[in-house]
Amino acid sequence: MRGKARTTGMSREERMEAILATLEEGIATILTSAGYREYLRVMSGFHAYSFNNVLLIMLQRQDATRVAGFQTWRCMGRRVKRGETGIRIMVPYRTKVSPEDDASDPFYVIRGFGIGIVFDTLSRDSDGHTAACHESVRECRAASHAAMV
Repeated sequence: MRGKARTTGMSREERMEAILATLEEGIATILTSAGYREYLRVMSGFHAYSFNNVLLIMLQRQDATRVAGFQTWRCMGRRVKRGETGIRIMVPYRTKVSPEDDASDPFYVIRGFGIGIVFDTLSRDSDGHTAACHESVRECRAASHAAMV
């Protein structure tokens, strides 16, 4: 999946098989001392991401610093460079479940996983706002989550 891997014309199952094959490659990579060191370096920047997603980010873009989806970057008033290839990660399919008693808050159940695309800060058009990037990503994600509820 390195480089510009195109998934056009592939079925959902084929795309998932491709991403799982990439994960298997990554697991083989981190079994070496140097590979594990590299994984820990990447993981230090993406502590909120799952093991699988950190591994996928490491394999597809080793120099990644901050990642967010296209809409999150747009929410912050930033643009992704035209033609930029995104980083494929696994995203959960969540379903909102209402509790039987109305006093409790609704909760989410994960029904499965799909493939989502995120872009690194290096994939954006430079606008000099990289220092506030981390807080802005967190605020935009919180705002989009609040809109879903």
